Amino acid sequence: MTQCEPSDRGGGAGAQRADAYTPGAGDEKGPEAARRILDDLVALREQATLYLAARRDQIRLGARNALIGAVLGLMAVLIAAAILMSAAALLVAGIALGLAEALGGRLWLGALLTGTAVIGLTALAGYLTVRRMLQASRRNTLDRYAELHQRQQKSVRAGTAQAAAGARGT
Repeated sequence: MTQCEPSDRGGGAGAQRADAYTPGAGDEKGPEAARRILDDLVALREQATLYLAARRDQIRLGARNALIGAVLGLMAVLIAAAILMSAAALLVAGIALGLAEALGGRLWLGALLTGTAVIGLTALAGYLTVRRMLQASRRNTLDRYAELHQRQQKSVRAGTAQAAAGARGT
């Protein structure tokens, strides 16, 4: 019997086909067949173990690469921030020295005026930012309540019109 021919055992229209994959000799019976099944199960277990180990390593590699990318990104941000802070410090120092030279060599006065100006400008920028945010929040709240009021007015008008139509109809 070949693998594609119907079996003679079942006979008739309900005969089964031997379409299953048979890696061994094909006619193994008894202990040999059981041993072959056990060997196949052991091989399957080994393959599954290898597959799971490969997947675990793949996940670990992905996590490691993500961590390396995050660390490199953080380092780039820190370096950029340090460069900007250094540039700002050099700018402020240059302004202070320039003012000191203009004020007759009084370094303390140039540093004092520059520091006051920097702190004042920073405070002004913070104040204006907060004020703009509060104004935008208030404007959004007023717009939202105006819209709710308009919807409520439409609802009341529709209800009044229905009540008047109902009163006329009776």
